[in-house]
Amino acid sequence: MAETAAWVESGGGASPSMGVSAEGGAMVDLGRDDELRGPSPEANGWAPVEAALNWVSWLRVSRRLHTLNQVMAGAAVGSAFGALWFVLWSSLVQEAIASSPTAKTAAILVSAVSCVSVVVYMMGHWVKTE
Repeated sequence: MAETAAWVESGGGASPSMGVSAEGGAMVDLGRDDELRGPSPEANGWAPVEAALNWVSWLRVSRRLHTLNQVMAGAAVGSAFGALWFVLWSSLVQEAIASSPTAKTAAILVSAVSCVSVVVYMMGHWVKTE
C-alpha cells in the first residue's frame, strides 16, 4: 500500500504492480491473481463440447462397440493430429489466407466441397440396407 501511495505522489510512471524491465518498458506481473481467475470465458464455452465427446466415448465402450484401449488410442491419435493441424494452419495457411484473396477463396471452396462430400458419403451409407 505504501509503495502505491509513493508511486502516486511521485507522479506516476510505471505501475508498481506491473514492474519495470531493464529496458525501461512495463512488464506484466503474472504471479498474483491469475490462479484465482479460473478458466477464460472462451474455455467455458467448450465445456459442453468436451462433455458430449466424453459421453460418446463412454457410450462406445458401454455398448461394446470398442474397447477402452481402442477409445484411448483413438483419443491419442486424434489429439496428435489436431495439434499437427493447428501448427500447420498457424504457420502456413493462416498467413497465406490473410494476404491473398485467391488463397481465401480456395480455402473456402475446399472446405465447402469437403463438407458436402462427407455429408453425401454418410447419407449414402445410412440409406444402404444390409
